[in-house]
Amino acid sequence: RLHRKWESEMRYLKAKEIAEKYGLGRTTVYQWGQRGICPRIKIREVVRFPEEDFDQWFRKYLSKGEKDGQTASG
Repeated sequence: RLHRKWESEMRYLKAKEIAEKYGLGRTTVYQWGQRGICPRIKIREVVRFPEEDFDQWFRKYLSKGEKDGQTASG
């Protein structure tokens, strides 16, 4: 990536927001995050998904034609 926003400028979304934006189930998003399949951060009990990183990962995921999330890697 040529340009990276400063961490303070990055948006961190809830699983529900990611699910709505990408047409996924909230449970799927949580499971992918727990398995380390998609980018996420966890601070204590709060889980968030960096919007820009998730977007890039999801585009790569779709381009590989992977449907089940089992073989996707971030």
